[in-house]
Amino acid sequence: MVEAPFRSYGILESYDRTLLAMVTSLLAEAVLGRLTYGRWPHLASAYTTGISVGILIRSPFVWPYVAAFLVLALVRSWLGGGAWLAEAAPITGSMYQLFVFFMITDPRTTVRSRRAQCAVVLGVAVAEGVLRLAEVVYAPFYALFLVGPAAMLLDLYRRDAGREDVKAPGSVA
Repeated sequence: MVEAPFRSYGILESYDRTLLAMVTSLLAEAVLGRLTYGRWPHLASAYTTGISVGILIRSPFVWPYVAAFLVLALVRSWLGGGAWLAEAAPITGSMYQLFVFFMITDPRTTVRSRRAQCAVVLGVAVAEGVLRLAEVVYAPFYALFLVGPAAMLLDLYRRDAGREDVKAPGSVA
């Protein structure tokens, strides 16, 4: 069976999921536009959102990435006395969506194993939670900056350490 070029390069998780994302986006835009403004909206923006989400949803195992942030939002609300929904709300923003659905699963910018990817997500969630408790305004960016590159360096070091003395092509032993 010949795969479509987009799918073979890892851009789409599957046609079914991409179609589901597009249809959901279009329906939500149409229904909410009709209810809010009393008329049917132009669906170009919804189409763009749907196809983008279809491209971004590349991992079938997103729930550990999302669960860590929600649990730590609960901890922050308990420690800080704020409302849980206010602490959990940022995960609905585009920055978190890009991180959860795309950056974690991008082979060029993340650690290789799924277990390590889950550890990175947990590390970012914990760092972000601590920074938010310290009232750091850009906590998500700092958490990504602190944990992501450190995890990548550790992964590269482990990969290189696992190799036997790799020699350059054409070198004499």
